[in-house]
Amino acid sequence: SLSGCASPMRLFAKKPEQSYKEFEDYKAQGRQKAEQARIAGSQSTPGGPAEVSELLNQGHAAFQQGNLSEAQSKYFAVVQRQPNHPVANHRLGVIADRQQDYMTAQRYYFTALNTSPNDPNLLNDIGYSFLLQSRYPEAENYLQAALQKNAKQSNAINNLGLLYAKQGQPDRALAMFR
Repeated sequence: SLSGCASPMRLFAKKPEQSYKEFEDYKAQGRQKAEQARIAGSQSTPGGPAEVSELLNQGHAAFQQGNLSEAQSKYFAVVQRQPNHPVANHRLGVIADRQQDYMTAQRYYFTALNTSPNDPNLLNDIGYSFLLQSRYPEAENYLQAALQKNAKQSNAINNLGLLYAKQGQPDRALAMFR
């Protein structure tokens, strides 16, 4: 997280009404700045497609390099501009899972799921999150849903094999790994 800035994890740790008010205040400030820029004749649109695309690319690069805090700040910047952005919310969910902050991960995943309900990668990651939490029935439901959307989704196949192994079902696990 950036020092001096409210990280997404810290926002969710507060009382929901407090976080909501802070987020609404932030959005209002952003709208005011955008209006001021428009009036001043600026050609750049804050939160526009080019800016969001650049933030996503920077987030992906940071994630690939293992710099989770930088990736998190870039994805959160996208969410601040476009709260329902499916990719940014999905990636923030993955980062929260890696930090073992499963409640936050779930919020991000389900925000992404509302916009992209047929994304097999998202469904797989939600299933894997539940697997990490030993919530096996939910994990299986999401992993199976991922396979219904894409029968060749290798991560979902492997995660189902892992799930069955953890449940003491070696035959089913081996069938998935084959």
